[in-house]
Amino acid sequence: MSEVARAGIRLMVVLAAGGVVATPGLQGQEPDSVPDSSELDDGRFSISPGIRMELNGMLSPGGSLRFTWYPRFIWPWLSLQFHVQMIRESVPGATQRDILYFGRFMVGRGRGDGPSAFAFLEMGVGAIRHDPDPFLLDYGYDLWGVGLGLAYSLWGLTATLDLSHGGMDRLTSPNRRTSSGASIRYNLF
Repeated sequence: MSEVARAGIRLMVVLAAGGVVATPGLQGQEPDSVPDSSELDDGRFSISPGIRMELNGMLSPGGSLRFTWYPRFIWPWLSLQFHVQMIRESVPGATQRDILYFGRFMVGRGRGDGPSAFAFLEMGVGAIRHDPDPFLLDYGYDLWGVGLGLAYSLWGLTATLDLSHGGMDRLTSPNRRTSSGASIRYNLF
């Protein structure tokens, strides 16, 4: 099975899990009233914790916390998102595992329930937790990247797909880093 097919299957599993969470709320609810334009123009602040799965290599779990500001009278929203992400890769003779801590500055379009799209700049650090070379354990390195993403929000839940490309200075890996992930977040307010 090709790597693309595996990534597609992983993505479908993550989205299906999100559908299972959201489906019970679909039955028997009456639609909310449609807000007027004055309500949509008000600026607001949102906090949303969530989980993220890295889809490259082996499935790798992580968590995120996102702070979003929807400015008044202009369409782009601005966001700062913090991630803690495990990265697992199969290398000859072992599994390589790193922990990444990174932040994303995001700009996007789309408010409330429905689709949205965004672009982001990410920067952070990584630490090697398991590697065939014991001298690399706990070695830290920098990472950076730029990316794009798509999201869909419904009843306070947001499912997101993102893709980024950048670099890292891990000693035993190429300097470039490509990442794809799927996440589900809950908007606290």
